[in-house]
Amino acid sequence: MSGSEVSMETRDREAPAPVWLMVWKPLFLLVLFGVALWVFNRHPDWNIAALPRFIVEAGALPFFAAMAVLPVFGFPTIPLLLLAGSFGLGGGLLGTAVALLVNLALSYSVGKYFLRGFAESWFGRYGRRMPSVPPRGGGRWVLLLRVTPALPQFAQSYLLALGGVRFSTYMLISWPVVFVLSALYVVFGEFLLTGRGTLALTVGLLLAVILVALTIVRSGGDR
Repeated sequence: MSGSEVSMETRDREAPAPVWLMVWKPLFLLVLFGVALWVFNRHPDWNIAALPRFIVEAGALPFFAAMAVLPVFGFPTIPLLLLAGSFGLGGGLLGTAVALLVNLALSYSVGKYFLRGFAESWFGRYGRRMPSVPPRGGGRWVLLLRVTPALPQFAQSYLLALGGVRFSTYMLISWPVVFVLSALYVVFGEFLLTGRGTLALTVGLLLAVILVALTIVRSGGDR
């Protein structure tokens, strides 16, 4: 294979990402849980349900529309997921499911129809072809990227679209994986908002363990 025919299979054998990049999200969660534990120990009757009142008053449609659109351009999803429980656990999960579906489709479209031309021009400037996903390896690449906590969700979507992964494969694998992880954030946030500190910390610890496990598995796959 010539240098101009670099594929994403070759990139899979590159050195793994720095440790700090792989563990920042679990560490962030642990710090968040520590702060929450301190607050609930100092104020056991604390209830912050009134904090996001303005979100509920504004309505679910603007909130979940923001969740669908803003992350396409790099806005972090975690704050929105934590506040989704303002609409109740059921409403938060349902709204999140729909918002993620729209977000994934939008992110893929931006990558394929807007960024791909720039990427191809950049590689062409150096006499190279843009890396692409093998036709039968699309599902594997979607799963590998979705279980990489270090890489933001919108960047994962861009890379998959730029790599030429079929939209059907992209959605069928991306949406369930992303929703399951996002649902844990929604549940954790809803418990915090309703003052159920013990349950919130339990879910938070579970989420941190899952993220650390995914980081370890993904790092092992790069060796």
